[in-house]
Amino acid sequence: MKNQENEKIKILIRQSVTGTVAGILLLIGSAALLSTLVLNGVIPESRISYCVLGIILLTSFIAAVTARKKANERSNIVCIITGGLFFFILMLTTALLYDARYNGVGETGLLILCGSLLPILMRRTKKKKAGSRMVKLYKKTR
Repeated sequence: MKNQENEKIKILIRQSVTGTVAGILLLIGSAALLSTLVLNGVIPESRISYCVLGIILLTSFIAAVTARKKANERSNIVCIITGGLFFFILMLTTALLYDARYNGVGETGLLILCGSLLPILMRRTKKKKAGSRMVKLYKKTR
């Protein structure tokens, strides 16, 4: 019984790490794309901060969606763990590169939290068949 629980926990962590790695790779690629767009003059330098905020939100959302696709059960926990890992890795790299002098920790944390919670909020529910309620009512009256 304990082995089954341990296996489930390992699977959840593996799925969260997979989603986080996908999000980090997407973040690196989109940052490279943003830098080339700024260097070519397509995006003005005054809009860089807005683009970075959008990229962080989008990549955390895609990381959570990627992790959630693999999870059959406990997908909400997988999304939350993925957001936490994503935030941890982003703050760790910021601390290594900038000597932990980053003023936007709260904003970045909220963006990552919102991005990783969006798949939970967008959850699809199974639609009931159109006449299923009427059939049940008809069967009860007979």
